[in-house]
Amino acid sequence: MESINILSFFAGIIGTITGTCGLILSILNYTRDKPNIQITLKWDMLPYGLATTLFDENKLWGVVSITNVGRRPIFFSHLHLKVPGTSEYLLISDGISGEKLLEGDPPKTYPVTQEGLEKYADHWDKIKAVVIDSTGKKYYSLPAQKKPSWAQK
Repeated sequence: MESINILSFFAGIIGTITGTCGLILSILNYTRDKPNIQITLKWDMLPYGLATTLFDENKLWGVVSITNVGRRPIFFSHLHLKVPGTSEYLLISDGISGEKLLEGDPPKTYPVTQEGLEKYADHWDKIKAVVIDSTGKKYYSLPAQKKPSWAQK
């Protein structure tokens, strides 16, 4: 009778340990599997090669790049630039239709014209690209590190 109590005791300990390990692993999987978007914003890009057929090679362009580094697919509804200090959002026309990004997909890139941005020269270092996903969550890029040509005038 006492051997049954000892077996029950060890079975309970093993069950507690494996149950706790399973809970910890499921929490780690949940946090790992969240969607994760990285956005970069670069200014003063010059078209070269095949890009010259699509873009005016005499102008400098901005480029927004969106990458899904998470494990879950994500659908973003639109892309815009947020200018702090104003109530303006600058909608990027190529980013209106939205896109679906799966894990491991190549980054989506969107050209941004630099024409007319001179009026935001005082806020150049705070302009961020913003992506809004289908659930309404916003993802922000870091501001550009180098002062663009349109902000130096």
